[in-house]
Amino acid sequence: MILYLDRSEVPDVERVPSEVLRSLIRKGEQAAGRYDKLWRYYLGQHTLPTPAGRDEVQVVVNYAKYVVDIALGYYLSHPVKYDANQTDALGRKIDLTPLIHCYDQAQVQEADLTIGKTMGVMGDCLELCYSTAGEHPGPASAVIDPRSGILVKDNTVEHAKLFGLI
Repeated sequence: MILYLDRSEVPDVERVPSEVLRSLIRKGEQAAGRYDKLWRYYLGQHTLPTPAGRDEVQVVVNYAKYVVDIALGYYLSHPVKYDANQTDALGRKIDLTPLIHCYDQAQVQEADLTIGKTMGVMGDCLELCYSTAGEHPGPASAVIDPRSGILVKDNTVEHAKLFGLI
């Protein structure tokens, strides 16, 4: 989830006051119930009232799943395509091989699918982009379920990122 704070509440992001952290965690826990309910709807686990008589039949149509899956299909049906015939301002051909290698190595398509589905179901999702360590460092990303993470931004027009909680 994304929360907004007045910058005066957190003048130093290296030393976030404990009362601010407790408040953010409490808001995250409150939102988790809503996210859980939306996810259950997506799975078709609707809460229905108990029928008064035995002759009544209850029917559940999982319209939430249908809408999310159709929208996700449209959203991801045309993946990013790179044109290998690009040239720079001086007319030199641009080699996109390193970019395509990073894209494949980071498994961006899988992350995009998970992010799109989570956004469609819950309305929120977070992605953590980072560099791997080791002999050959490279780009990587992790999808963070909104029930497990909070991104804190300031409440200015720019919504500058302050910090995140996982």
